[in-house]
Amino acid sequence: MSPDSFGASWPFHEDAAWVFSDIGEGHMKKINVSYFYELAAVIRPLAYPPDKVTRSEMIGRAMIARSALARIEFGGPPVPLKTCLPEAKQLSDYLEKFTVIGPPILAEAPVEYLSDTIVHIIKSFAVQFETTLAAELRELDIFFVSPVGIYSTTALLTQADKMFGDNAALLPDETAREFNEAGRCLALALYTATGFHLLRAVESAVRIYYD
Repeated sequence: MSPDSFGASWPFHEDAAWVFSDIGEGHMKKINVSYFYELAAVIRPLAYPPDKVTRSEMIGRAMIARSALARIEFGGPPVPLKTCLPEAKQLSDYLEKFTVIGPPILAEAPVEYLSDTIVHIIKSFAVQFETTLAAELRELDIFFVSPVGIYSTTALLTQADKMFGDNAALLPDETAREFNEAGRCLALALYTATGFHLLRAVESAVRIYYD
């Protein structure tokens, strides 16, 4: 890896929180998988740097990496990352020294390379973080829910009542809730529960019509 590739810009999005939506009553959350791809793209060059790294390259890299590391803590319960947080803070705190605004670097100024000791420390902290993060992610309760027929898993889990299109707005609140519960049950292959909630949805609509 060359110094130029180390200094290249990786697109890390400020709003890329790794948990970005509740499902149902909040006991399930949808995980933003792309966040971890972007995080790896930011951290990996720190763990495997080139032989020579300039201070100006590290300033840009440190700012992006600290922004990425700061997003981890916003996962929050009930999908927490805990084991890797000390290593994340250790790396972020050390990189902070490169984000302090100092005098501008003049174009004609000689190139300043970081010492081997500093590069080694950054590499060591980055590898420690990667190792603990990988170990924690392997134990995290994350599952893939296979689609049911032609239906979108996300739609079934979050807004099954939208199958009625514009008429969904006409559904009584209780009927819409029961249809949404039926959708979640269908997505999780709980077919008896799906039928139960569908019948309750019909019952609630008929009761209102009868009244």
